[in-house]
Amino acid sequence: MDSLSIEKTHLLGHSMGAQLAMLFALEHPGRVHSLVLAAPAGIETFSEQEAAGLTAYAAASFPQPQTEAQIRQAWALNFSGPLPATTEPLIQERLQLQETPYFPTYAQVLQKGVAGMLAAPVAHRLGELRMPVLLLFGADDGLIPNRYLHPGLTTEQLAQQGKAAIPGSQLVLLPSAGHLLQFEQPEAFTKAVLLFLNQKSTTKKSTP
Repeated sequence: MDSLSIEKTHLLGHSMGAQLAMLFALEHPGRVHSLVLAAPAGIETFSEQEAAGLTAYAAASFPQPQTEAQIRQAWALNFSGPLPATTEPLIQERLQLQETPYFPTYAQVLQKGVAGMLAAPVAHRLGELRMPVLLLFGADDGLIPNRYLHPGLTTEQLAQQGKAAIPGSQLVLLPSAGHLLQFEQPEAFTKAVLLFLNQKSTTKKSTP
């Protein structure tokens, strides 16, 4: 932002990227017009034991090459329905990556991403987000909340928790959409984001 001479902006983040957007907004609130948080990590909380377990799992499993069936299953968890045909090039790219010398670096990035997410919780600071916030969830998100650690918590319940914790925030649940909601329902996702941004723009213009 500094190098591009952007003083203040709208931030949109997805999953762990949404938690990163929240962290930025909490540390630099004067530089954020609004936040769009898509399937955000950071609202769900983890105990110290749960966080340690997830960190250890990532460290042990991510460096290991996966079979094609495992990779396809991992992709499938991101969608509410069958895998879209447009994911096939990405699956093939992921398979090919395992055969390159860059795979250990890729695995390390994933591992550090999970560790960073767990080491920088934001749930206890959601009330400090004073800029306009849009929460966007796929109604059929299979990854958030964590189904293994928090089987009694639904996506809608977690989304409502976030809405209640963030003052004045808006919430949109997209039907027939999973964790990659912008991939699975691009038209509905874009419509919701543009409606939110246009509302903010109209409000700003009408303010004396």
